[in-house]
This record gives sequence, C-alpha cells and structure tokens, in this order.
Amino acid sequence: MKAKRRLVFTSLITVLVILALIAFYLMAHNGKRPAEADIPPLERPPIKVNVITLSPDEIAERYLLSGDLKPWKNVRLASDVAGIIEEVLVTEGKRVKKGMPLFRIDVRAMKARLEQARAELTLARRTYERYRPLAESGAISKNQWDKAVADLESSQAAYKMAQIELNRGTVKAPMDGIINSVPVELGEFVHRGDHLADLVQVDRLKAEVAIPERYVADIRPGTRVTLRVDPYPDKTFIGTITHVSLVADEKTRTFLSKVRVDNKKGLLKSGMIVKAEIVRARVEKAVVVPLSALIDKGGSKIAYIVKDKRAVLRPVTLGIIEGASAQVVDGLHFGDRLVVAGQYMLAPDAPVQIENEQRNNGEKEPPSGVTR
Repeated sequence: MKAKRRLVFTSLITVLVILALIAFYLMAHNGKRPAEADIPPLERPPIKVNVITLSPDEIAERYLLSGDLKPWKNVRLASDVAGIIEEVLVTEGKRVKKGMPLFRIDVRAMKARLEQARAELTLARRTYERYRPLAESGAISKNQWDKAVADLESSQAAYKMAQIELNRGTVKAPMDGIINSVPVELGEFVHRGDHLADLVQVDRLKAEVAIPERYVADIRPGTRVTLRVDPYPDKTFIGTITHVSLVADEKTRTFLSKVRVDNKKGLLKSGMIVKAEIVRARVEKAVVVPLSALIDKGGSKIAYIVKDKRAVLRPVTLGIIEGASAQVVDGLHFGDRLVVAGQYMLAPDAPVQIENEQRNNGEKEPPSGVTR
C-alpha cells in the first residue's frame, strides 16, 4: 500500500516538473511554439510602380464658347441719284481702295446741267460787274441792282448743286475692301437708294461670341481669345475682345462680345462657326498631376508618393482642373515622386520597386550621378 502511494506521489512530482519546464520555455520564446520561434517574419514582395517627379508646371482654367465670323465691315453701297448706270468699273471679288470710282450713273446729263449752270453763272457775274458802278452812281434803280445781286447768288448756288450732283453720279469706295456682290448691270435704270454693291473688309474679321452671365465678370476689352474652326483643326487663331455688350439678350441672358481676328492670309471666311477658348485664370508655377494618378476615397482624393522605397499616402486638395490634369494646392510638393501606375495595389508603407520614372513634363529622369 505504501509502495503504491509512493509511486503516485512520484508520478505527480514528475508531471509538475515537466509542466514547469514547458511554461518556462514558452515564456522564454514569447509564447510561440518552437517551429514558429525559429522562422523570421515574411517580407511582402515589392510592388512595381511608375512614378513622375513633380516640378513646376503651368495650368490654366479655360472655358469654351461658340460664335460665328463676320466681316470686320460690311457696307451696302446704294445709289445717291436716279438715272441710268453708264459705267460699272468693278467686278465681284475685286479689291478696291478708298476713293476708287466704282459706278457712274447718269453723268452725261449731269455734265450737261453743270455746263448750263456754269453758263448762267458767267452771265450773272457779268451783269453784276456791269451794274455795280451804275448802282454806285445812281444810274440804275435799287430794284435793278438787287435783282442783279440775287441772280448772281442764285447762279452760284445752282452751279454748286450741279457739281454736287455730278459727284454723286460717281459712286466711290468709302473704304478699302473687296467687292462681294454687284447685283446691277450696265445700262440699268436705278432710283435713289437702290442697292449697287456690297463692299466688305475681310483682312480682319470679327467673331461674335455670346458670353454667359456667370463668365461676363472675367471678360473685358483686350482679353485674349484663342479661336478654332472645323476646316483647320490643327490651326489656332488669336483674337482680342474689342467690345462686350452692356445689355444682356432678353431670351438667352448672354452678353454679345466682338472679337477682332487677323485674317491677312485669307484662311477664315465670314459665316464660319468658331470655337472660342478664353482663359479665366492661369498659374505658371503649379504642382500639376495627372487626374488618373489620384484615388477617390470617400469623396476625397488621395495620392501615393515613393519615399525610401516605401509607399507614402498623401491626402490632396485640388485647384484648377484642365483636361486630364489637375493642380494640387495642398498635399504634394515639387520633388515628390508621385506614383502614376500601380497606385491601386498600394497600401501605406508598402515596399515598392520603381520600373519607370519621368518628370511631369514627360522627360525621363537621368541615371544617378549623370547631369544634364
């Protein structure tokens, strides 16, 4: 019996010693099993990314409007007298100078009337000269002298009027330009005010562009405008606003602006539809990033940069957005290496491997130790 009790006691002591040794071992290895204690933690493989190094860039806020081109000046020439067209001195498409004769209307009859007025004036002047000494000596009555003076003044007025009518019979160009249309023919009888021709100035044109009310505060005479037209998709034309209407259109609530456009090469035609691009604001030294590099997170934008081969998360605040680019006003700085490809695979402090690096102007970074 005693031997049996001694055996049980000895077994209990042995179990307690083994448990104590196990507890001591586990405490020495932070509670890990031996197999776990000998294996170092696994390092996540680096994620391959492309980056750009941010440097000062320019960005602008622009808005696009539409309008149409018109001649800088478009003059409708009309007859100032009634009569037969005796000479047509121009054709459609002819370039003319200011003061150049274009039409002669009934000038033969007017020349005859001018000659008659000249003869009557000569007679009245001779009568006046003959009567003057007689009037001074009292040899003729006062009524005779008054009539001689009146006849001279009347003849002078008639002669001047005949000269004016003759000048009106020759229609001259009021400005430099191009004859756009001639709707009359030689020998045709025209009345005063009848349409003779259209004279246009197209060496420069005006684009009429409607400005929405929300933009009108940014527009003033002298504002530069970039214009494009469909026939020349690769060309731009520069214009300047010369006037903005002071009164809004009652139907559209827009303000009509007039844009002066140089057209010495003759590429632009009146009636073309133009797309007008107006710069509202411009920042010359801005942090500019591709919109595609930014991640939307809960309505906010974040970006990842690379620092010491690790991904660093940066919340960003945007300013001007132009096409596929955006200005970052807070969160990124010049010199940051912004991840532009592979950013959706990243988490804060994730290891990264840069496969391609460029500046934000598209130039590749030089290898380490190489200067430009």
